[in-house]
Amino acid sequence: IPGIIVVFFTRQLATMLACGIPLVQALDALSSQPEHEGFERVLTEVTRKVSTGHAFSAVLPGYPRIFSRVFVTMVQVGEETGTLTVSLKRVAEWLERDEQIRRKAKASLSYPVFVLGLCLLLSLIVIYTVLPTFCTIFREMQTELPLITRVVMALTDLLQAPWVWLLTGLVGFFLHRRFQSLMARPSGAAWVYRVLKHIPLVGSILQHGTIARYCSAAGPLVASGMNLPRALRLAAGASGNPLLIQDADALVKTITEGATPTEHMAAHPDIYSPTLCHMLAAGEEASNSGDMYDRAGHFHQLEMESSVELLGAALEPLLLIFVSIAVALLILAIFLPLYGSLSQFG
Repeated sequence: IPGIIVVFFTRQLATMLACGIPLVQALDALSSQPEHEGFERVLTEVTRKVSTGHAFSAVLPGYPRIFSRVFVTMVQVGEETGTLTVSLKRVAEWLERDEQIRRKAKASLSYPVFVLGLCLLLSLIVIYTVLPTFCTIFREMQTELPLITRVVMALTDLLQAPWVWLLTGLVGFFLHRRFQSLMARPSGAAWVYRVLKHIPLVGSILQHGTIARYCSAAGPLVASGMNLPRALRLAAGASGNPLLIQDADALVKTITEGATPTEHMAAHPDIYSPTLCHMLAAGEEASNSGDMYDRAGHFHQLEMESSVELLGAALEPLLLIFVSIAVALLILAIFLPLYGSLSQFG
């Protein structure tokens, strides 16, 4: 279910509750909107359970792929404090910012993936339609072929063998399962994240993007009155950053021992950015941590968007150079033997 649909639902529900419409009637009205068949079915089930006496926050955990832990917790806080409308508005704002972060991160990879995929497709078409004819001609010439031509001919013969594709599929499946197994372990996910952090621009996008999600989740939770340790645990889980998730226990322990969050964050500059520490320190002095988390999240989101634009600007010439080199090598592999044969004929 697209995240934007959940954003629309949350905003509409908050608006209807603010107008005085009871929760069950509001859910029933929203469940009849055919925006997404799967989401409509989920809302129908939620409405039925709430109408039978279940609390809204008690029903939502049954759909973890749609309603995150942060969403459920904010609804629960709103029910307990009588501010459900305010909590839903804050959740909608957080979901909207989170969806923007996701779209920006995906947009940074869509263009290079499309170009590389198109190049691979065109290369396979050439290998299966054009190159076999030239390979036959070159073998009949019975002359010494350039190295690049021999390499292209060997690659053409190799890719036309069915066992190569079967072996490639098996190796790809094995590597995919191994990667899933690695990412399922907290230590493995943290190792992958540390490796990605050292890639220029990609590491910057990951760092700023996950901290932006962390702050965007922590801001509404702290502003709603939730105790800080619980809010930071939930925010770390919502960030998607395995380093933040691993460090959540240590951060909470530091807070329970009487230290401030910024003291712990400043001691771990590889996880928390200096800008985040400075902004939160100012928020702690002004007793306005919730608003400062929001400001820090907005700052890191802008930094991530800037890194995404730089990555796109850097990838375009690199991809152009890569495609140009591939085409030039293919042309040389075909025309060098032909040119040599014509020279001998002359």
